[in-house]
Amino acid sequence: MTVAVRDPVAAMSRGLDELRATLSGLDDKGVTHTLRDIEALSRTTQSVMLDVVAEAEARGIAVREGFGTTAGLVAAMLHLSGADARTRVEHAAMVGTRRTTTGETLAPKLPATSVENCCLLCPMHHQQVHLQGWDITIQGGRVEFLPPTIIDPYRRPLTNPLRR
Repeated sequence: MTVAVRDPVAAMSRGLDELRATLSGLDDKGVTHTLRDIEALSRTTQSVMLDVVAEAEARGIAVREGFGTTAGLVAAMLHLSGADARTRVEHAAMVGTRRTTTGETLAPKLPATSVENCCLLCPMHHQQVHLQGWDITIQGGRVEFLPPTIIDPYRRPLTNPLRR
């Protein structure tokens, strides 16, 4: 099983090395397209990372390996601070499959997302979305921001005029 997982990870690593070697030969359009494509892959990779963390948590690997908690395991293995490791475990718990104490499978706390259903926000605006109650929708590939009623009682969608 471990060998089967290592093959795709090794292939990803080789692919990234090959991509890095071709960067200087790309024209401007190729660079901007590559930038967008790599961001999409980065998000997918982060999603898979959270799936792996959720699986480690569900299996109780950290306790068996003597780390006490999954956050402790993640911090030690990935050289992260305790806070960063706890954040990963919390995020994994929200997007990963959950289980009851009897082993029954529960749906994730957050709905499934995909690269096609994402938008990039700076940390400040990301926080505002969650704390102030903004909603984000994607209509025909265009991102619309729906403000909370305290800002706009009609919740008229806002778009980024710089984005086509």
